[in-house]
Amino acid sequence: MSDTAGNYAMMISGSNVVQNVAKAESGTTIPGFTLIAIGDGISCNPGSYYNVSDSKFYQDSAFTTLTGVGTDDSADLTDTASTTYTGVSDLAAVMQDSSAASEADSAATS
Repeated sequence: MSDTAGNYAMMISGSNVVQNVAKAESGTTIPGFTLIAIGDGISCNPGSYYNVSDSKFYQDSAFTTLTGVGTDDSADLTDTASTTYTGVSDLAAVMQDSSAASEADSAATS
């Protein structure tokens, strides 16, 4: 593979469900499939849903949970549908905020 190779989400043409993730050269085409480049720091796996409007991959067809972003019952992740997290630093901030909220809840109930 050359320096132009990258990771691509493979979706059956006309579908937004990822069938496979593969490494390919830039400009590769596969009949019957749409290939979408997966940028650095982006999580995508078979079964993810691609949202053409924001070019992100989600765990659900309603586009409410980004692929690779877990949920925690104690975390305050309200309004996740309109919040976009674009990397590890943003995710770390969310986890720090949710940890602080959990500590505050624990202190309030003690």
